[in-house]
Amino acid sequence: MKPSPASGTLPVSGRPPSTGGWAVAAVIAAVAALLYLPTVAFDFTLDDVHVVKENPVLQRAWWWDAIAGSYWPDQLTDGANNWRPLATLSWCFERWAAGGSEPLALRWHHASNVVLHGLAVLALFPIARRFCGSVQAAWVACALFAMHPAHTEVVPPLVGRTDLIAALGGFWMCAAFWRFRDTGGRHWLALSALAYAVGLGGKESAAPLVLLLPLADLLWHGRSWRELLGRAGLAYLPLLAVAVLYAFARISVLGEHTIVHAHAAPLAMIDRLSFAGRNTWVSAWLLALPVRFHHLLTTVPSNAPFTFPQPVGLMRGLWPLLALPLWLGWVPLLQRVPTAALLWVAVLLPWLPTSGLLPVAGGVSLRFLFISTGFAACAAVVGAQFVVRRHSSYLPALRVSALIWSVVALGITWRQIPNWRDNRTFFRAVLSEEPRCYTANYALGTSFALTGDLVEARKWFRLAIDVASDSPQSFRARENLAMTFEYGPSGRRFGPDAPLARALALYHDALRVKPDALIANLAAATVSSRLAERSGLTAVERQAYQSHAFEQLVRTIESHPDHPSAYLWHRRAAGIAIALGDNRLARRELAATAAGRAARKQWVLDHEGRLEWSRETQRAIGELEEALWLMPPPDEEATLRAALEVWRER
Repeated sequence: MKPSPASGTLPVSGRPPSTGGWAVAAVIAAVAALLYLPTVAFDFTLDDVHVVKENPVLQRAWWWDAIAGSYWPDQLTDGANNWRPLATLSWCFERWAAGGSEPLALRWHHASNVVLHGLAVLALFPIARRFCGSVQAAWVACALFAMHPAHTEVVPPLVGRTDLIAALGGFWMCAAFWRFRDTGGRHWLALSALAYAVGLGGKESAAPLVLLLPLADLLWHGRSWRELLGRAGLAYLPLLAVAVLYAFARISVLGEHTIVHAHAAPLAMIDRLSFAGRNTWVSAWLLALPVRFHHLLTTVPSNAPFTFPQPVGLMRGLWPLLALPLWLGWVPLLQRVPTAALLWVAVLLPWLPTSGLLPVAGGVSLRFLFISTGFAACAAVVGAQFVVRRHSSYLPALRVSALIWSVVALGITWRQIPNWRDNRTFFRAVLSEEPRCYTANYALGTSFALTGDLVEARKWFRLAIDVASDSPQSFRARENLAMTFEYGPSGRRFGPDAPLARALALYHDALRVKPDALIANLAAATVSSRLAERSGLTAVERQAYQSHAFEQLVRTIESHPDHPSAYLWHRRAAGIAIALGDNRLARRELAATAAGRAARKQWVLDHEGRLEWSRETQRAIGELEEALWLMPPPDEEATLRAALEVWRER
């Protein structure tokens, strides 16, 4: 395939105009890094807390687990299809270099993101120079890339490290491979393969970029398919080897979730494609100018945290069709403007593993667009050059348009960066755009509750409940609101000044939405027991609270009979039954407690040893003896004594 450019099109040789311009490019990269320098003082935000702050792999410097484990900590993996070892390894190294000091490590984490952002801008320069055909135009492309507002969701949050590494590796892979095509130097090919490995180790979004290389050979260098399948195609072998090794390692770590995310597994193919088609249009809109703050406002509904809205009805089949023009729009450019066609594809390729048409389900975060913004910046310059060559009189208008976009983009960037200072500022920023966002209201309530500001926490939980109304999504806010009333003004849990009656009523309100909720049922039982212990109650009131606590425990056991802690709930229920003077119920619960301990024998031996099992045996014997003291009828007494003998023989 040898395209012949029409009059007025751009050069398609794919060769850089010179090897200069690095000094100015380095200055642009340095300015790009300085733009985000204030983030060094920022805290952990959103996923940073789980992936970095509370990750045991980082806390204990488990170097091998950083490489061979999933990106998400084990307790949060839930089948997530993420393996990003270089990001985890870099955080592990920074934590180690900080001597285990979390505040110092946090500064290292943020500083590294700042430096990587500057390096990514610099890595784009040789690609921009090749696409744009001049050093000066490449500088403009790098500047546009550096100031793009989408980067405010890449550099400030620590989890953006994955996108930074992927972009750095992906850009250098393309630049080095095309340099190899220019010079034939094998060291460039080796560098390209190494850079590809780095990009893949950062994030899976770097994987599709390798497809740009044969496309560039076809469009830029005029090679035919026959040549690429022959000797010229041998240059792809090192990159193919890297891809195969990466795929093997990813499968070894993630297994069945290598491609399809756990959240997408239950979805039919049409649902995945429909959702991905919608994401394609959302991504294109955000790529032009991300005026919205975060993916919480683009793909996550305001009343349902941690879920993604699936298109329904006519849109279910329409979204994939609507996305086709974006995915096939480069085809008409093949003959007339091959450079533009190549850039079009380059912008779309990184979306495939995240929010594009690959059948996975996920939201659209601005950081998913990081690599795409680099190629889009080049595309903007290439498009402007094309227009000017055809109509030179448009040059002043294009300059004004570029200036306006730059001013707006910088304004958005400056406005958004401080919003990532910590979780509170982040969610307040979300609410400034979408006051009825359940996720943000709930998260703010949780944040204030954790710091002991219960009055403020209650305010935000109530706002979250108001947004979600009586939907199941409101349960967490209702449960947490009830929990705040377990504390009084003194800050003491279940203290004499704690409004426990209010807490109990709110727990019942939460259980109305989700009757089988484990924590809420147990909490209601605990609060009832605490209320029964308070002075000044009549005997009837005390008995009512105790009876309620017993009923809550029984409901919990019935809802979760196989729970590892069910035997402890039986023990608590037995104590309440004794207080109520109901020996029959007490004997039943004590026997169930002993039976529960017996069922845990192997687990106790495997995890806690024989000494602990000996203690469990003595506890069970004591519980059965206590049941015998509660005057069982003859047939029940015989059963209890038989069980007691079995335990004594152990």
